[in-house]
Amino acid sequence: MAAITQLGTAVTVGFNGRVYADFVMEDSSEATIGDIEEIRDADNDQATKLISAKGHRVRVTGVIKAAGTELATLAALTVGSTVSINSINHMVESVEISFTRTAARATITAVDDAISYS
Repeated sequence: MAAITQLGTAVTVGFNGRVYADFVMEDSSEATIGDIEEIRDADNDQATKLISAKGHRVRVTGVIKAAGTELATLAALTVGSTVSINSINHMVESVEISFTRTAARATITAVDDAISYS
């Protein structure tokens, strides 16, 4: 029988100012985001476009042990929480946690955010 090996890569993901190295990344994606508003002139021709709220939306899915403070930290995340992914602050848009007998799998969707909230 072959030895059991761990699939995935251990990465450092920080949650609310704390850094954890045992979040096993399964999947991640990044998309650019922004709002585009067309401005029309008196003849209803396109005059210009206003681009606002530009940034990136990041989605990470990983497995974290179902015991200890890591799970409590994930469970405490709510919309608007701040997380640090690759040393960049992000504002949480959604968190989904699913459980097995031995682990919790979490999917975090967040947008980059340079503002500190209290």
